[in-house]
Amino acid sequence: MKTKQTIGYKPVSPCDKKLLEYIEETYLSSFPISERRDFELVKNLLVGNPAFKINALMKEEIYVGFITAWTFETFIYVEHFAIDEKARNGGIGAKALKQFMELCKLPIVLEVELPQDEFSKRRIGFYERLGFRLNHHSYKQPPYRPGGEWLDLLLMTYGNLDLNDQYEVVKDTIHDKVYGYNKKGRINILPFLLCISFFLFCPLSCRITNFKCVCFTKCLFDISNHTHFGFSVSFDRYCHKWLVFFFHT
Repeated sequence: MKTKQTIGYKPVSPCDKKLLEYIEETYLSSFPISERRDFELVKNLLVGNPAFKINALMKEEIYVGFITAWTFETFIYVEHFAIDEKARNGGIGAKALKQFMELCKLPIVLEVELPQDEFSKRRIGFYERLGFRLNHHSYKQPPYRPGGEWLDLLLMTYGNLDLNDQYEVVKDTIHDKVYGYNKKGRINILPFLLCISFFLFCPLSCRITNFKCVCFTKCLFDISNHTHFGFSVSFDRYCHKWLVFFFHT
């Protein structure tokens, strides 16, 4: 007699190095570059943004996939959901997402491609069978990288969330908190400007120790994560590289 196999969830911490390696491999192989950020930035979010979580999907203590999600005041946004290539075609995806939906105490929102081909239609059908509703408002996904193209997508929801009334709020929240675009579509470059100001106005005596480099970079990271604007994590990474170079010269 076969026992019922369940999918377990393991919250991922920055210290779970091996698990993050598995997730990175699935992440890079499952999503084109236009639909994902650099994985180093994913790890930075895990460290510095409490709204962002990674859940590893485990079957009998073996890694089979992951879900990344953002918890906001009125809904949870699922940014990426993928089953590892070696574990696909066994119904794991439906079981995993259904359990995730049962655990969530807020409505869930996710993005899907337009139903223009058989694959995208099947994907929408997959979510609809689990109880998601397709919303037909025109929605554009901001690019993950400066200079990238905006993608025409649609939103799907699960739970008590009516996008006919709350579409603008939900869209603006995702664009702002997740992709770093404010309502006018502008990128906030506050962390970058802070870094430049530091170079221009900080006295030479401040260049003495690595400790100050780390402290200042941490300050930038905290500011960028609390503003939630722009490609803040990207700027933090670049500022960090420049600061390390600056203090070692």
